[in-house]
Amino acid sequence: MQINATHKDSGISRSVNFHFGDANDVLQKYDIKIVCDAAVRSWVIAIQGIIRAKIGKALKDETEIPDNKHLQSLVDLWVPGACKPRVSAVDKTRKAIDNLTDEQRAELIREYNEALQQEVD
Repeated sequence: MQINATHKDSGISRSVNFHFGDANDVLQKYDIKIVCDAAVRSWVIAIQGIIRAKIGKALKDETEIPDNKHLQSLVDLWVPGACKPRVSAVDKTRKAIDNLTDEQRAELIREYNEALQQEVD
């Protein structure tokens, strides 16, 4: 596997290769305690990322910062290695339109209709 790293301040990027093998290779090559400790360290970093992301989103959206109970409920559902499904562009657009005021929605529809009419002409 190729592993890339970029130095944050200088932007210098380098790559190295490391052969992990499959799960059996790893368990044969390394002691189970080493493998488990590495997994736990990785998972702690992933969970910290979830917490930071939720706090960052709340700050950006100027909404209430999630409390420990809310964050715990998210972590309780978390599965290592699983990503949450991506939201499609259409669903994002629908949500954005739903958040518009009536006036903003009417203006958007008017502009969209004008653009469609120009395509037809």
